[in-house]
Amino acid sequence: MAKSYKDGRAKELIDLGNYLFDKKKPLDALHQEIAWQFCPDLAEFLSPLELGEDWATDRMDGFPEMMHRELSSQLGATLRPEDRFWFKQSTGDDEYDADVDIARFLEYMTRTVRRELYRPNTNFVNATREADRFYTAFGQPVISIEEAPLTRDHLYFRNHHIKDCAWLDNQLGQVDHLHRRGKMTARALRRMFGEDKLHDTIVRAARKEPNREFEIRFVTLPTDEYEDFGSEYAKKKDRSGKKLPFTLCTIDVENNCFIKSGGLVVFNYIVPRWMRLTGTQYGFSPATMAGLADGRMAQMLSQILLESGEKAVDPPLVGKQEAVIGQPNIAAGGLSWVDIDHDASLKDALDVLKIDADMRVGFQLRVDLREMLSKAFYIDKLTLPESTKEMTAFEVSRRIEEHVRNLLPIFAPIQAEYHAKLLDTSFELLVNMKKIDFRRMPEAMSAIDTSWQFQTPLQEAQQRLLVEQFNETVTVLAAGAQLGAKAMPIHLDRALADAVRGCGGPATWRKTEDEIAEEAEANEEQIAQEAMIGQVAQGAGIAEQVGNAGQALGMIAPPGKGAPAASGEGAAAQGGAPAQQPLPAGIDMGAALQALAGGMGGEMPTATPAQAAAPGGPDLEMLIRRLLAEIYSLREEMNQPRKISIEKDRNGKVTGATSVSSRGKLLEAVN
Repeated sequence: MAKSYKDGRAKELIDLGNYLFDKKKPLDALHQEIAWQFCPDLAEFLSPLELGEDWATDRMDGFPEMMHRELSSQLGATLRPEDRFWFKQSTGDDEYDADVDIARFLEYMTRTVRRELYRPNTNFVNATREADRFYTAFGQPVISIEEAPLTRDHLYFRNHHIKDCAWLDNQLGQVDHLHRRGKMTARALRRMFGEDKLHDTIVRAARKEPNREFEIRFVTLPTDEYEDFGSEYAKKKDRSGKKLPFTLCTIDVENNCFIKSGGLVVFNYIVPRWMRLTGTQYGFSPATMAGLADGRMAQMLSQILLESGEKAVDPPLVGKQEAVIGQPNIAAGGLSWVDIDHDASLKDALDVLKIDADMRVGFQLRVDLREMLSKAFYIDKLTLPESTKEMTAFEVSRRIEEHVRNLLPIFAPIQAEYHAKLLDTSFELLVNMKKIDFRRMPEAMSAIDTSWQFQTPLQEAQQRLLVEQFNETVTVLAAGAQLGAKAMPIHLDRALADAVRGCGGPATWRKTEDEIAEEAEANEEQIAQEAMIGQVAQGAGIAEQVGNAGQALGMIAPPGKGAPAASGEGAAAQGGAPAQQPLPAGIDMGAALQALAGGMGGEMPTATPAQAAAPGGPDLEMLIRRLLAEIYSLREEMNQPRKISIEKDRNGKVTGATSVSSRGKLLEAVN
């Protein structure tokens, strides 16, 4: 492959990477010591681990390693449970989030991102589990997110050993320039890139020495920074046309040339830092830094206890010089020879050296040491507080809230530095892969940015607080209604909607404002119809009572008989009652009965002159007015005290009672 103008740019990028890796060597030495104490399988910062190497040869105590394993396992189990949604998208504004259309689209995006993360071939679970170990041990993992090789139909996650990575921060303190080194065989390079993009050295090796390894450098950096490397000709040539914000360069280090370079829509590395080392772009773990001294002490103390126990079980011997022939044989059934000329007793030639060591002190030291390691790795904070039978539900809930607050030093940096950036990068790649259907987005969201919320126990408790507040508010409102409150002091519909949202139910369950308005209107119409039916039934009952009262007063003829004569008028000709006249059209009987039903307080409708001229019009009006007068009198009579006549037999036993009043007949007719 002939030299090109890009070779100078490749050489400059390689030199920059070498400078970053050389500057990072003191930190690698510290990481090597941390790894030996807490995760020996990762201790290859200074030299690679050979396959099958026993990395625990010099270790006496595995407790520090178990503490690291416990903390790293808890991160995934607590913050990324696979059996539920541990994140969701939000606008950051409760008013927007409460809108049903917006909530449904946010829920759609959340479900889409989660589905893409947990597809079988994404390697998301394994990559994040490995990254958690680097995060808890060294305070910084490196995860890459990219489209799947070959198919490019799903995301693919990889965790990288931080010994092979060096990076730079931008003005905002965010990593946007990363160098990653690695080795690939000539066979793998030819398969991945093809012979036309490889140096002649690699092509020949792929044919004759396919397993020969070449150092490859992967550099990802902002495109405008990438264009500043190389000759002036290269800078002018690359600054034409539309560019993507980031550039990925694959460089052959041995031959100082590019293999491939291309644009990226997003910086596809996630480098969360638990805590920052002052003045550098690297971080550290407060857990291992606090526990490093105790980790070393744990190995030393375990060695002392092992030696002390060995001395207690197999104590050292004391032999008199020249009295013992050869070495004492202390094996079971062994025989030791002594000089026959020994002037003392033979049993005095050998003696056990007594060491009055109290091993209880050593065991107590180990207990204290392990307690300190548990605190250094926050294990005492991860355990839920115990509840006793005497504790109320309120006390238990408050203790759980306090427990969650104690975990904030762990949870808060992970959510902001780790999970939020991981989800942001994944979302941008999914948008670029056209996995998100923005045609479903409501118009109100066109100018709204979204963020991520994480379902930690504390946030779930805060959401459930809306439900508790609603229940308490309803109790207060019920008490106010019993005391005579005449108005509702809150927007009940809004409070109920917030309480439903606090329960955590899916947005698809909730109705939109238009649907709620339509249903409310339909309910009002139904209530109005039921009220009208009730009024009709009530009017019919009143009409029946009026009719019975009219018959009792002799003003209305019973069914099948003629109408009685009006008061003060003579009988009809031939001594018979005239036939009942039909109801005139001039009187609104519905309005008249309604006036009667309203407590006889309404005004009697009157007929128009034309209606009054109709046959029977004035007579019927006079009849109703007389009925009103009699009903008023009847009501007063019913409200007056009654006289009760008690009937008894000869023996004085009560046999009946009779209500006596001046209008007894009328009462009997109405009742």
